[in-house]
Amino acid sequence: MCAEAEALLRSQKCSGEYVFKEESNQKVNVVLKRWCKEARIKKPVSFHSARHTFCVLLLTKEVPIYTVQQLMCHSDIGTTKVYADLLNKTKTKALRKLPTLAAHQQ
Repeated sequence: MCAEAEALLRSQKCSGEYVFKEESNQKVNVVLKRWCKEARIKKPVSFHSARHTFCVLLLTKEVPIYTVQQLMCHSDIGTTKVYADLLNKTKTKALRKLPTLAAHQQ
């Protein structure tokens, strides 16, 4: 485990195999909201958005898609590829905002 993650979990008094002992997303979201408030994060955060961010960050750092699939516990690689496809579309959209080479030749 990442040393920084271990330190954060210790500071939240998380011990054992799981970070969240609760079984429902609603209960996990309550804890996440408290953590965000303590960290002065104003953007709404949920378990779903945290997983989405985790996946996108891994793909942005060029972690192999099969490794991301395993970390996300996706049984089907197609689920993970959806994130990769969205990321590629975002990159393409960003590149289209750049001026074309033809515009610089005039």
